[in-house]
Amino acid sequence: MNSRLFVQCTLLVAALSAGVVCARAVADEPVPSPAGVPADGTPVEGAFASFRTPDAKLPFADFQAAWPGRFGFEVASPQRGVIQVLESVRRKPKGQWSQSGGETDRIEQQAMRDQFVAGVPAAKDRNLVTTVRPGGFVVRSEAAAEGETLPRNETNSATITMRFVSAREVAAQSSKTDSPKSLELTSTWFTVFDAADVANSRGVAVVMPGLLGTPEGTLVALQRRLTDRGWTVLRMVAQPSRFTQTLIATVDPSKPEEEAATIAERSNNGVAEIAFAVQAATSKLEELRPHLAAKPRVILGSSAGALTLTTVVAREPDRYFASVIVGGGCHYWLMGITSNYNDWMGLTDITWTQEPTTQQLRTLEDAYLRQASLDSYHTAKALHGKPVLILQATQDLAVPSPLGDTLFERLSTAESKPERELLPGGHEALFAALPMQFPRILDWIDKHVPVK
Repeated sequence: MNSRLFVQCTLLVAALSAGVVCARAVADEPVPSPAGVPADGTPVEGAFASFRTPDAKLPFADFQAAWPGRFGFEVASPQRGVIQVLESVRRKPKGQWSQSGGETDRIEQQAMRDQFVAGVPAAKDRNLVTTVRPGGFVVRSEAAAEGETLPRNETNSATITMRFVSAREVAAQSSKTDSPKSLELTSTWFTVFDAADVANSRGVAVVMPGLLGTPEGTLVALQRRLTDRGWTVLRMVAQPSRFTQTLIATVDPSKPEEEAATIAERSNNGVAEIAFAVQAATSKLEELRPHLAAKPRVILGSSAGALTLTTVVAREPDRYFASVIVGGGCHYWLMGITSNYNDWMGLTDITWTQEPTTQQLRTLEDAYLRQASLDSYHTAKALHGKPVLILQATQDLAVPSPLGDTLFERLSTAESKPERELLPGGHEALFAALPMQFPRILDWIDKHVPVK
């Protein structure tokens, strides 16, 4: 590697790390670093020698029958929440991660309540829960004072800013058996960046970030490249506010089917929320820009955005023409308990009733797959026959590389396979080098979704 390239890579790694740390700067405790290469110098490949790689040949589940409901909306309805365009959002939306849970921003929480009740009047007399549990990540935009000049890095340059809010019923907090259940609200923010020639936009490019909206700087650069190529970019600011909440559970490994059902329900609801939010945001965008309704969509996901991309496509498979998956994988449960980001991010907090054997773990993992119909393991089928580009790190410990391999196999058919680039290094190295892959990604999109 020449010295200039080394410096560029070093700066990119620093920027990526800074983006994650800044996103969590409001945490209740100092932020630890994720585990990296084992301290004893063992080659990273060795970490996968005994990895419980799932069977890639199981039948695909019927994911179209698995979409969960949301309060105020029929299961058969494509709508699952309330989308609102937020006017005059001058300050760039940013997130607040809550390690211990609770109210992270009272103004934002009230705005969520008002938005949902306006769209679903039946919620007016319910207890609306906006507090997030440990690990939640709430996005908001602080109001700018009249006449205040904002620094460039705080200025919201989006032409449209939107927030999606949905609700699920949870157990009533009152001891009275006839008390109505509370409604737990979840919010998801989106920003839109128009192509230079708005009227002649090529279509919509949906960009989905990693956890906590990272790597923010890299996503900004990608967004600008896409708009330069004529795309209108719909960017998810971060995953839904409850998506990163820590899964706290006591698991009995001797009851795999029962435990798997609970875990799969949590998994299905979490990823479905992302699909519902993106569907609502794209629908609103096409309402505001009617000419886009007849144009193609492409979708690009990185890290957590890549893990959930197939399920977003599965919600509206006919609307997406091409997909780019960077650092993706499948089997969310296995990923959560084996990722080296688990302790760092607090993805899971599992107490086993007894130490599980390897066979019990495999049995539970297989049972999960049979019930987690919205896991990318199953929704990969929605991309069959469509152009897919995969960028994958061979030594990824955050999204374990074997699970990326499994996703590749699930996306492949006898007739076609995704185009895949295997890059050396781990998760962080993959994203540090991502800007150097932009020309290839954009040229690949041009090839499969040509300019008309």
